[in-house]
Amino acid sequence: MRVGTFRPWNRFTRLEWRKMPGGGVSTYRGGRYCGPGWGFTRDDVVSGRIRELPAAIDAIDAACRSHDQCYADRGYFTAECNRALASDLLEVILSKDSTAQQRIDAAIMAAIFEVESLTLDIAVGAYRELRWDMERLFYLLSMEDAIRRVADGRDR
Repeated sequence: MRVGTFRPWNRFTRLEWRKMPGGGVSTYRGGRYCGPGWGFTRDDVVSGRIRELPAAIDAIDAACRSHDQCYADRGYFTAECNRALASDLLEVILSKDSTAQQRIDAAIMAAIFEVESLTLDIAVGAYRELRWDMERLFYLLSMEDAIRRVADGRDR
């Protein structure tokens, strides 16, 4: 049962945006690991369940699986993970074993993730650093306040 599907280039590519009944979104028709919430989780890796999950259907799906693993290890929207995916997809583009359709799909996906690594990932990284700095600042201010209260004899 399909919940919702968007396939702008249906005749030329396997790329899609399809909501799955159990959650997640598939972005590569027939694939098992391309799309948010559509691969495996860190719990699957830690528990060993990853060995029970089905194999990738092709080189693009395998690149997505590696990308999912990188996100599980390093966090979402990590430039390093997105650049690694773009690099893996470049290998699909250059492989003599890839079909013309796989080359087109890999080129589109690689471009998307390369741009994401240069834009969104930088913003997310800056946000994470700002948040860390603010948390440290609030911690230091609260520690300074606690020290001042003890020194003033108000915290007895």
